[in-house]
Order: sequence, then structure tokens, then C-alpha cells
Amino acid sequence: MILTEKEALEKWCPKSMVCKSHQIGNNPSLCGINRHREGDPLQGTNCIGSNCMAWQWVKKSELGFPKDQSLPREEWTGECGLCNK
Repeated sequence: MILTEKEALEKWCPKSMVCKSHQIGNNPSLCGINRHREGDPLQGTNCIGSNCMAWQWVKKSELGFPKDQSLPREEWTGECGLCNK
């Protein structure tokens, strides 16, 4: 899905995790989760856009080519390199 970075930052990322502590018997434990039991995303699990190593810039006018630095940054588009394979 081709998006502006601003749009991507509003989307949930299935690879994002939040550290949660819980108790197993007498042993405290940590685990990574990204959704509530009801299925709603947890705060902090949205896409991080170009701060992610998988983010790929795509030129709006010619999809599939690198970003066009002559365009204002808010017009650059990109996609998740992990979810589109």
C-alpha cells in the first residue's frame, strides 16, 4: 500500500511490540505484545515510517522509483518493505 509517511504513522504495524510484564507463578516475566485480548491495537504499535529499516520510499509520479527530492517532503510516498513481499 503506497502512503505518505504521515498516513503510514496512523496505521497499525503487525511487527511492532510493546513490552508487558506479568507473573507466571512466582516468576515475573516480560513479553512483547501488540494487541489487547479483544483485538484492538495497543498504544505505541503504529508504523514508524522512515524510522523503520523496512520503509521504502516510492516516488508519487513514477511508482517503483526512489524518492524525488525536488518534491516537498510531505509529497514523498513510501510503503512497508515487509508487508508487500
